[in-house]
Amino acid sequence: MNIYQIEQAYIQGKSLDEIKELYQSEIVGITDEQQVEVWEQVCGFANVEMIDYLIAQGWRTAGVENRNGDTLLHFLATPLHSYDYFISEKRVFECTKKLLEAKVSPLRKNSEGNTALMLGAKVAYTEMLEAYAEIGAKIDFTDRKGNTTLHILAEYSYSAVSDFETALERLMIHQRESNFDENNQRQVQVRHELEWRHNVTKARFNQFITFAIVAREFGIDPFQKNNEGQTAVDIAIYRKSKSIGAILKGVDFDDQERASLYFNAGGMDVHQACVHKDVEALTALITLGENLNEAYDKENDKHNGMTPLAIAMMEHSYEITDLLLKNGADATLRDSKSWHPFRYLFTPNSSVNVNFERFKEKTFQRILKAYID
Repeated sequence: MNIYQIEQAYIQGKSLDEIKELYQSEIVGITDEQQVEVWEQVCGFANVEMIDYLIAQGWRTAGVENRNGDTLLHFLATPLHSYDYFISEKRVFECTKKLLEAKVSPLRKNSEGNTALMLGAKVAYTEMLEAYAEIGAKIDFTDRKGNTTLHILAEYSYSAVSDFETALERLMIHQRESNFDENNQRQVQVRHELEWRHNVTKARFNQFITFAIVAREFGIDPFQKNNEGQTAVDIAIYRKSKSIGAILKGVDFDDQERASLYFNAGGMDVHQACVHKDVEALTALITLGENLNEAYDKENDKHNGMTPLAIAMMEHSYEITDLLLKNGADATLRDSKSWHPFRYLFTPNSSVNVNFERFKEKTFQRILKAYID
């Protein structure tokens, strides 16, 4: 069985009818083990026509697994060649419905303890989530680390954001090339490839946005904590996925004037913006009227009980310190330990942040000047 030839047909953009003919000539008399390989490929490329065909041919669906314990739904949730193959809209939804109707269990976990929907969250398969919800299947799964599908989504959203930004940057660089020749076939081909890559990464990034919105609508809690005490919002903030963080935090899309500010904040509060030295986020939070003098209230966090100014001092951030002081932060306010912000220059955590660049940039002199000014 030449399954590689069929794989190349998908990547080359052959029609699903042509691909079906290739399967028909290859799958006659194959072994049970080879059938699993075919299922992996058919589901991995979300080929709903072939799922229908194989079921009509009497192929088993329920109970079919590979050596990792993955079911047909797991195969579907693990797209193949995602870099150079894009699954069009509604195919994942239709495939999920077909497999659920064929009694493939949505509850089954593989050897790593993951259900298919958990894997689907890694690639933001909103359509799989919607198909589950349509039949009332369980969607509030947690993995061995206590992560919900929203934790998983937030964790993997970083790569979607990064891929989109990289593709956009590469396309813009190419578009700015003054020596581009529209009659040069090679240059035109490169431009088309960059445009395709940009469109695909943008669509995949939007899938993460949609999954976050739909999952919240279906009642998955973005504030549920995993075994390490982190919420999905915390993960999004850590991964610098601002759009996901804002949506999970509960941005009001109807409030158009303030929605953009919440997206700039990325789900962060004032203290988190100071920890991450995010000037854009802190500026947005100041505009939204957030309190700049409250002590941080997050149990087991090293910044717990500290004021925003104290955090900025520990992190040696002149930009954050200056922004806080210019917008009403109280320079005389002590935190829950009765410490003045300057006291944090002499803590072990502060010492870790000391390096040659700080002295080269005259960071400490600038921070002191911000207090004086």
